[in-house]
Amino acid sequence: MNKIFTKIYSSEKLHFMQLRYSNSNKHYKKHFHSSFSLGINKEGISVYSNQNKKFILDKNRLSIMNPYEVHSCNSCGNTLNKYYMMYLDTSWCTKIQNIINNNIEDFVAVDKKLLESKEFYNRFLDLCEFIYENNSIEEKENELIEFFLDFFGLYLKEDEVKAKDENFEAIKAFIHKHYKENITLKDLSDKFDLNEYYIIRLFKKHLNI
Repeated sequence: MNKIFTKIYSSEKLHFMQLRYSNSNKHYKKHFHSSFSLGINKEGISVYSNQNKKFILDKNRLSIMNPYEVHSCNSCGNTLNKYYMMYLDTSWCTKIQNIINNNIEDFVAVDKKLLESKEFYNRFLDLCEFIYENNSIEEKENELIEFFLDFFGLYLKEDEVKAKDENFEAIKAFIHKHYKENITLKDLSDKFDLNEYYIIRLFKKHLNI
């Protein structure tokens, strides 16, 4: 028998993100969040409303909620829905957006309320389940970065200037010279005046780590 439940994942080391996994048919009044939010139904169908527009939310569809957009998402009838909702601080989202285009200094709202994509639905579902599994914080953060680079990349124009490789060579030379020291990601970010997540992306691109 299906049981009603709600599980919340949060971590001080991933302070910018909260993830909710629920099995419920609870109906919510219209509301808003100060965070950026994504949601999917793992099982069941919902009516998703955002700023007076209504959508059917089922498999292969992601609900998109920018900060302070008035919305609601309620199951159809009395059927229990299994769903994931992720809430992200806009400051973190801005860092990810800045990797795509370094002209971005403030959060850029997504101009869509719904993404219909089997690929991104499955990737987001995998991401949510990966976060709830017994994986390291570093692995979870890396998966978040990879997903949202691609997600925000759907809506933002990429800045080719940031693709230059001399940044990586300079960082690599610095680490080679100071490898005996306890170098942190923040140290590298301050030293080279680069977004921390951009540095992670450089190492992923060049060394796949």
